[in-house]
Formats: sequence, C-alpha cells, structure tokens
Amino acid sequence: MTTDRDSWRRSLAINRFREAENLFNRGDLDRALKRLETYVRDFPRGPRTDQALIYIGEIYTQKGKHKRGLLAYQRMLSSFPTSLYRKRARYGVAYSYWRLQRYNDSLKILKGLLSSYLKREERVKIYTLSGDNYLALERFDEAISMYIRAYQWAKGEGKTLALQNIRKGLGCLSEEGLLKLKEQYGGTVIGGYVEIALANLYQRQHRIEDIRRELIFFQKEYPDHELTKEAKDILTELEEGLEVVTIGCILPLSGKLAPYGERVLRGIKLAENLFQQNPGETSLRLIVKDSKGDPETGMQAVADLVEEGAMVILGPLGRLEAMAVAKKAQESGIPIITLTQREGITEVGDFVFRDFLRPDLQIEALVDYAINSLGLMGYAILYPDNSYGNMYKDLFVNAVKKTGGTIVGMEHYSDDLTDFQEIIRRLDATFCEAVFIPDTYEKIALIAPQFVYCDVQDVRILGTNLWNNQKLVDIANEHLQGALFVDSFFKNSPSPIIQRFVENFYLTFWEEPQFLEAQGYDAMQILLHIIKGHTPKSRSELKDALHNIKDFPGVTGTTSFTKTGDVEKQLFVLGIQGKRIIQLN
Repeated sequence: MTTDRDSWRRSLAINRFREAENLFNRGDLDRALKRLETYVRDFPRGPRTDQALIYIGEIYTQKGKHKRGLLAYQRMLSSFPTSLYRKRARYGVAYSYWRLQRYNDSLKILKGLLSSYLKREERVKIYTLSGDNYLALERFDEAISMYIRAYQWAKGEGKTLALQNIRKGLGCLSEEGLLKLKEQYGGTVIGGYVEIALANLYQRQHRIEDIRRELIFFQKEYPDHELTKEAKDILTELEEGLEVVTIGCILPLSGKLAPYGERVLRGIKLAENLFQQNPGETSLRLIVKDSKGDPETGMQAVADLVEEGAMVILGPLGRLEAMAVAKKAQESGIPIITLTQREGITEVGDFVFRDFLRPDLQIEALVDYAINSLGLMGYAILYPDNSYGNMYKDLFVNAVKKTGGTIVGMEHYSDDLTDFQEIIRRLDATFCEAVFIPDTYEKIALIAPQFVYCDVQDVRILGTNLWNNQKLVDIANEHLQGALFVDSFFKNSPSPIIQRFVENFYLTFWEEPQFLEAQGYDAMQILLHIIKGHTPKSRSELKDALHNIKDFPGVTGTTSFTKTGDVEKQLFVLGIQGKRIIQLN
C-alpha cells in the first residue's frame, strides 16, 4: 500500500532526477554528474536510478574515464536487470571494454546485442563498434565486413561516416583481401573505395604500372564516384610529379652492437645529405629502423618498411639478424644490401646482396700481391687458435697453393700467450720469405719484436685489415718495415674520391671516418648512383640494376656485384714505411 510519504518521496526523486537530466541535456556535465551521483546515493532503488546510472556512465565515457563509466553501466545491469535501458547499458559496457583494449570482451557483448531486437541506428552503432574491435585485433577482413554492414543499414550522414570507416579498414588489407572485395563489390560505391585502396597499396609498394592500371580502370568504371577527383590527382602526380624513392635502413641502434650501427648510419646520412643538396628530379626519403641486434625485431622492420613503401633496404650488421632479415626481404620481394660477413648470405635469393669486406677477398688480394708483385713464394703461418685465426689460416693456405706458392710451416698459439720466441723458433725459416699472422694490431705489436731475438730476419710479415691502425706503427714500426696487409678503406689514399669523402665527413662530424662509416657511405652511394641514372619503377627493377653494378668507384674500393649478389672489390694493399702506413697498389 502506497502512503503519502512514499508518494512524496517518489515525487522528490523524480524532480531531483529531472533537474540533473536537464543539466545533462544542456551539456553541463560536471554539475549533472554531481546531481546524478547524489541522486543515486539518496535513491539507490529510485524510479529513475537506472536511467541516472546510464547518464553517469555516459558522462564518464565522454570525459575519457572509461573504468568509472564501465562500473556505472555494470551497476545498472546488475541492479536493474529488466530495465528498458538494458541495451543502452550493454552497449556502454562494450564501448568501455573497447576503450580499455578488452576487445574480445567487447565483441562478446556486441554479438549478444545483435541477437536482440534493434532499431536501425542501434544496429549501425553496434556494427561500427564491432568493426573497431576487429580493426584493433588486426582481423581486418572481419572489420571491413562489419563496417560494410553498418553502411548498408545507415542513412544520410551515417552512410558518410560508415564509408570513412570502410576506407580506414581498406588501408589495412593485403592485396589478396582487396582483390576479393573488388570482385565482390565491383560496380558499387564500396567497389570504388576498394579500387582507390588498391592504388594506394601499389603506390606504397612503388608498383607504378599497377597504380596506373587501377586508376584508369577506376575512371572508366566509376565516372561519378565521390573519389574521382582524388584518383585524377594521383594519376596526375604519377605522370608529372617528382619521383619519390624510399630507402629503408635496418641497423642495431640499441644493444651491444649499437656503436657499430651508429657508425654505419653516419656514413649513410652523409651520403643522403650530399644527395639532397642536388636531388635532380628524384625526391629521396630515408626511413631508419632499429633492429636492436635481434632477428625478430629485424624481420618486423622489413615488414614495416615494405608497408611504408621502401624500394630497398640497407643493413643489418649482425650475423644472426642478417640471415633472418635477408630471408624476410627475399620473401617480401624487396632488394636488400646486407653489411655482414655471414657465410652464404646471398644464397638466400636474388633479392639479397652483400657489400662488406669478406675474409676470402682479403686473403686473395694479399696473396696475389705478395706472389705476383713481390715474387714471394715460401710462407709460414703463425696464427691464434681461435675461430678468427683458424678461418684465416685455412683461407691463406688455399690461396697460396692456388696461386703457386708453398706453405713451409705452421704454428698456432693460445690467445693469452705473451712469449712467442719458442713458437717462432719452431718455424722453419730456411725457405720462408714471409710469415702470415692473422691477429689484432695489439698482438702484432707484441709478436713482431720477438722475431729479432729469434734471429729471423729478412722475412716479411703479412696480416689482415685488423692491422690498419696508426697505433701499430707508433708502437712497433721498426720491427714491421715492409709489412703487408689489405683493407677496403684507407683514409690517407691519394684517391680524390676518398679525399672528398674524408673532408666532407670531417666537416659534418668533426672527426675522421673509419671503415664502418665508409662502408655505410658506399652502400648508400651505390643506390644513389642507380637512382640518379634512371629511377627504378619497381623493386624488381632496382634489384636488376644492383645486379648490373660493375666497377663502381667507391671509397671502399672499386665495387661490383656478382650474379649471386655477392660483392667483388679491388682492395687497398697497404704497407708500413717508416712511421706511416702507405698504399702500395
């Protein structure tokens, strides 16, 4: 039985709610929220408490406080399970879950809502939010399906908003997905959007002929489409505008390899800066990705660069990541110039190249000069018993035998050895004209003086590019006169190309370049040489242009690529004369 007090209390509650509702409808959200929360506190089971909780949830949603909004919607559903506002609350929960990145929870509620009776505008909202969830989950096909359903149910301005969402989703689809939609929706408004999405995809991938084909088809099939002007503008830009070439770069810029990656990047940046001073008819864009020295991160960088429209990739450095990245690049059909000594890297496929000093190139150049220019025929090898020493020992033995020389003795030593006299005496110096020692310049500075104490004289000492350091000469020059080694970069070379590079590098970074900076600069210059000559229209065309590089005059030696994509270089033969390192060839 209803008493006068109950009637009075109900009337008071309704009046309080209406005051709060008026504030809500006028957009005075702060005052409305305060009144509504007071109402819910004072009348937890009041005649309008379910509606008040809806308003509270929607105010918090508008303020971006989605956790608090979610609590309001959930309280409404648990306290008023038969409320007329139940669908509105469930949608509020789904929306809050979406904003809180609980996408699957949101989709579960939305699917339940779709099984109930819905007005047209409610159905449009639910399909749209479902598409947003699928998009966030990168389930792009399902996202597009939801957006298209929203478009089919929408009217007026709702159709325009739905088309915007469709276009957003189309930009995430693969070529395969777009081609399926093209077949399914050809001749419709949506089909026109699919055509433009295909053209944009091909534009990112520098597939010029495919872009042109899609746009011409669009103009023919969709003459009155709202995107007709956009299609015409893209086609005009394609025919008349500057050609933009995007070069991707994957280097370890964090982690233990970061110092090496940074040095390579400085060389690349210098080449880019010099190109930008006189770009001609080509616009250059450089995108740099940090691989962190990690294969998985490097592979993702390849995928990102392909999506961002890179024509070619430079890098990476590390042996493990280089192989993983090379395989991903080959799979993606994008040419890559790796900067690694990793064995077999170019065997991955025809899109994979290497521009880096290989051990076998080093030894072949060293032995060729020693035998054919100096006439040295008898060799001994003194090498560290580690992976580096054993690899270079084997390469040297094979190169000497192949070139007609003779190995007269070999001895190895442990990395921690400091007294080498016993090992040196064990070498048979009777027919020995040169001793090859593949070790660091610090170790050579320790070994070389001990030859004198062992009465081993008139023997040349040969080494690797690890000797190319002025500190070696400063420490042990009197014991290394006539010593011989090779490298792919010599900053004191009289070559005008190298002198200009050294000068430009110094003016930019206020220090002299070393091998890695020169290597990055050269790899970039090869690409710029191709671009300036004839800008490739596709990745495949750029790949073919790289295979045709012959005798490129680089700062790391005259460079060519073999049929397999590996590098051939004319290296610098270096020697020690007085207190200087000099170029001999």
